[in-house]
Amino acid sequence: MNLIYVNTGTGNSLKVALWMKELAEATNVVLMNLGNPAEELKLSDRLGLVTPTHGFTAPWLAIKFAWKLPAGKKREAFCVATRAGIVVRGWQPPGLAGTACFLLALILFLKGYKVKGVMSVNMPSNWIQMHPGLSINNINQIKERSRKQVELFYEKILAGDYYWWNKNNLYEFIFGLLLSPISFLYLVIGRFTLSKIFFANSNCDTCGLCAQACPVGAISFNLDKKLFWSYKCEACMRCMAYCPKRAIEASHPLLVFYLFFYNQIIGKYFVMLVTRLGASYGLVFGFYQVFHFLGKIKWINKIFTYTTLTHYFRRYHEPEIKLSDLLN
Repeated sequence: MNLIYVNTGTGNSLKVALWMKELAEATNVVLMNLGNPAEELKLSDRLGLVTPTHGFTAPWLAIKFAWKLPAGKKREAFCVATRAGIVVRGWQPPGLAGTACFLLALILFLKGYKVKGVMSVNMPSNWIQMHPGLSINNINQIKERSRKQVELFYEKILAGDYYWWNKNNLYEFIFGLLLSPISFLYLVIGRFTLSKIFFANSNCDTCGLCAQACPVGAISFNLDKKLFWSYKCEACMRCMAYCPKRAIEASHPLLVFYLFFYNQIIGKYFVMLVTRLGASYGLVFGFYQVFHFLGKIKWINKIFTYTTLTHYFRRYHEPEIKLSDLLN
């Protein structure tokens, strides 16, 4: 039995895992936040990790999950990272997963797994905090090409072959190393900052679907029924992508303010980074509390809503993945 654990926000990584399952029916696909590796691995002889890319590396959720896995005992394993794919006049430039697969593979190796291969693959870019969702035509073009690549990779894994030495992995390794400082800063600063620009516009009817669907339980309602995002947020875009009311926004003016703040507090005193980070987390939390409080005032909420580009962006989630597929 092949066991694939998936970390997914908008369904891209889950779709990749389901393509693999179609190739080999003896493949069990489990969401990382719903899995129980201690029991599930007892029935499996091959382990796969499929995850998106955040900040040119693996998301914190996937890193923690890999580290907490039981000892490998020479069990075969593989890693796949989805990366942001776009289409430019019919051309699909490679995305950049950076160290995502290599970091997870290293953790698995240290835990005693026999890592047979890693792969990064384009899927439609879903960072709708920062850009509009792709058109359905571009989505289909990317998926058609990527499915073939995924199937070729998984066929080799099923055959017991290694999948390490190829141009794509060399490209990822080189640029992953070059961008590793950015990946580090993303893990210690960026992911927390991105969690503190979300807010709900006046379309929110407090249905609670986003809080229920959040894979890390980062969304909650305060006493006056207003949505609040905690530092646990991984910015996976699930809440924005699947909200039926298009009620969830990300404030670009607030992000610009944070960037200015970090430049002033950290940029000039990088040698005191650790100390300054502790203070900055608290201050960002304080700024977000003020932002959140002001957002309760209807006319100010309107200003917040119409001054962020996400209000005008097309939303995106994997067209064939329903929200219910991510909840069980």
